[in-house]
Amino acid sequence: MQPLPQVLVDNATDPLSPGADCTSPAAAPGPGASCCCCSYTNEASRRVADVRAGAAARIDWASTCLAGHGLCLLLEVEFDPIEGHGTNKAAGSGGGGAKDRGGGQGPGLERRSLLFDAGPSGELLRCNARRWGRGLDLGAVGAVVLSHWHVDHSGGLPAALDLIGAARGARAAGGAGAGGVHGGGGEAPAPQPRAPVRVVLDVHPRRPWCRGLKLQPGDEIIPFNQDPDPAQLAVDHAWLDVAPAAAPHTLLDGCFGVSGFIPRVTPYEEGNPAHASQWEEGGPWEDDPLIEDERALVVDLAGKGPVVFSACSHAGIVNVARWAEAALGRPPYASFGGLHLAPRDCLARVAPTARHLAAQRPPLSLLAAGHCTGWRAQAALQAALPGRCMPLSVGATFELSSE
Repeated sequence: MQPLPQVLVDNATDPLSPGADCTSPAAAPGPGASCCCCSYTNEASRRVADVRAGAAARIDWASTCLAGHGLCLLLEVEFDPIEGHGTNKAAGSGGGGAKDRGGGQGPGLERRSLLFDAGPSGELLRCNARRWGRGLDLGAVGAVVLSHWHVDHSGGLPAALDLIGAARGARAAGGAGAGGVHGGGGEAPAPQPRAPVRVVLDVHPRRPWCRGLKLQPGDEIIPFNQDPDPAQLAVDHAWLDVAPAAAPHTLLDGCFGVSGFIPRVTPYEEGNPAHASQWEEGGPWEDDPLIEDERALVVDLAGKGPVVFSACSHAGIVNVARWAEAALGRPPYASFGGLHLAPRDCLARVAPTARHLAAQRPPLSLLAAGHCTGWRAQAALQAALPGRCMPLSVGATFELSSE
């Protein structure tokens, strides 16, 4: 299996920096890291390749991807449907009894594609999908997973589904998906991702009416804008199946595992005390520090271990890592996403989080932290994981190999 995260929305843009040492065959990785655990392509390198392939006349710096507060990752997994089918046991101990949604089997190597969150707004997601250029295939997406009900992750859902629908239509007409199909000039043809008949929208069933912040005890609530209504999304997109799920399960032939509630174990990952939820229209606001609807995503990379995608890590990234180890029998090989260490009331967690991740054995090969991680935590984590930690950046692509 080869998880291929493409960063469509993140808080940061850095089209020039190379990846961490562990992404470069020429660099010596940090202590305990595997050499070249994955490949990394920043946005500038991708645009240079477009010019060399004749797909663009120049690098147009006026049309690079834009950053915004949120997260959206496009993930692809390449697998052998005979050897790899159903091997992701992240749905529970041994994976027994988990219902798998979507997918199917076929001969030869196959790909499954999943969109993880959709960023804060349709405007931002549409802009970045349009500006991506070659190599973005939304027409192959078989599932959209919303990590949790926060609008910086759900606000772009209507646009995401519109983009997927347009790319599906282009495929049916014999064209490419939005932005083109993965693979470029001069490369060997990649296994063609399947164009699914139906697309699953995987959400937690308990959707609040509204969420917000209570910055000090006794303060009035400062509300957020509302999350999209999944029932309306299903009405607007006839090919969409809304699948509410609070329990652990797998998606797309077992390629992706979705966590369900992540147990809070560590003494320092205590939730977010400023957070509040209103569960029904006109109802009372309630303190909601744990944000229990957040779910993580995992891919079991053959021969390497779990690759974790955690959008905000409201449970704490150490608790997420412990969940992945309990589910798959090995600590994470790599981890991507937001760690929610930026807010003032979370800063005390930065040091113990960095210590725990640095002490993991076998060691974490790559931590690509973005979104709500914050600059203080980025600095601490890069010091604790030299050569193995880097920020996410919108417009970037990572590729991990099971070889």
